[in-house]
Amino acid sequence: MNTPCPINSPRGLLLLAVACAGLTAGKAAAFTPFVDGFPGGALNSANWSTYTVDANGSVSVGGDLLTLGTTSSAASHRATVFSTRSDFNPFEQALTVNLAGITLSGTAGGTSRNTFYVMVGNTNGTTTSAPTGASLQPNAAPVSGNGYAALLIQKHPDDSFRLIVRNRNSDAENNLSQIVYTLSEIPATLSWSISGTFWSLDITGASLSHAQQGSNLTSVSGTFTRIGESSFNNGSWLALGAINESAVITGTSVSLDMVSVIPEPGGVATWIGASALLMAGFRPRRRR
Repeated sequence: MNTPCPINSPRGLLLLAVACAGLTAGKAAAFTPFVDGFPGGALNSANWSTYTVDANGSVSVGGDLLTLGTTSSAASHRATVFSTRSDFNPFEQALTVNLAGITLSGTAGGTSRNTFYVMVGNTNGTTTSAPTGASLQPNAAPVSGNGYAALLIQKHPDDSFRLIVRNRNSDAENNLSQIVYTLSEIPATLSWSISGTFWSLDITGASLSHAQQGSNLTSVSGTFTRIGESSFNNGSWLALGAINESAVITGTSVSLDMVSVIPEPGGVATWIGASALLMAGFRPRRRR
């Protein structure tokens, strides 16, 4: 059974924002808001397909949590879920991806990282077929004019975190661009908005730092330089995953309790979320 969600929890606030945004979605565009709070004991196959490299990888749902992971320490071993829908196109409609309740574990060594990722776009899909699950990972090179935007949270060997915003196309050269932030800890909530080549990111429960942009940041923005409207002509999918970037000591495991994608303009969602925080007297607490 899906348990009630209190308004003063990050999950509850995001679900309230999603619900209110959905009321105005018809005015914004034909895009239907997507939301999954992972109820019950199985992944909703109407929303998702899955991929794991081998039997060491797993995808499970329980206790209102999605858990992705691999017990393998080998490089690039991963577990992925990707949408059955292919209309997540930020060049047709500005979109905001909301995530809540993220955890990330594993042990990295040397130059390896345990990494959580979310992607919007296309790798090797066509107008008549979805991309392969194996290709939907943030180090893949797209083909056939496709491209994607990806957000990565990396856990490094010293237990520090990095957040990367990346975009990549299928050109033979200069096909990847990214910006790397130092992340104080795993955010309680994350809202990533994409409108064409413009992106913005808002987090709670953590802060970002960057040499040129400053420290203790909770809102950042930028411009994608490697993707364009044609990158999404063959469809655009949403993917979430856990991946070993290079060979790690213990495999990567990720969980989260809510994902949504809502159309913009999303001022309503932002306003409702802020208002709910004030009414509930909610203060994000630092997690140990």
